[in-house]
Amino acid sequence: MADSTSALPAVDRFPGATRRNRWTLSLLGILLLAAGGAGAALGLGAFGARNKARTVIDTSVQDVADRWWFWVAVAALGLLIALFALSWLRVQLRSNRLGSFDLEVDRSRGETTLASSAVTDAVSDEVAAYRGVRQATARMSGSPDAPTLNVTATLDGRRPTGELADRIVGGAVAHARQALDMPQLATRVELRLASRRRRNVR
Repeated sequence: MADSTSALPAVDRFPGATRRNRWTLSLLGILLLAAGGAGAALGLGAFGARNKARTVIDTSVQDVADRWWFWVAVAALGLLIALFALSWLRVQLRSNRLGSFDLEVDRSRGETTLASSAVTDAVSDEVAAYRGVRQATARMSGSPDAPTLNVTATLDGRRPTGELADRIVGGAVAHARQALDMPQLATRVELRLASRRRRNVR
């Protein structure tokens, strides 16, 4: 979020999974479309009347299934599918959250890294202390050399949204940028309204 209140586009927190799913589902769709088209063409006689009248499993298929190598090939194919499925599941659990990021941009001067929690904990604690904020969380995303600070605040409705947005950017975000000596640190601030207001006054 910039230093003024604006609508935020949706953020994909699992970009790797999104890309993998897009390619996998596209390939699967193409294969199923091709198989369906070939089956329809076969049923309509596009490959000849003899092939149209053939059953799915005839004697030629049974002869192949009786060969010793057939079931070995089936087992190998099943193993490949299982490995692909495990790889796909692993990608689904991988997010763009950063565990640490670089403080030194010029690698010729050395390499200095900082745990993301050192920043996010301080930011979330400061934002949560603001009047009008019920709960706050922060996380770092992006790449180690180009991190993005993501702040999510749940508001209780006691203070104007724009006022809190300006305070978060001018307060907690500015403090984080100053502490890190990163004035251009990319930041995204997301404000949410709580479903119910709490009666206690802070």
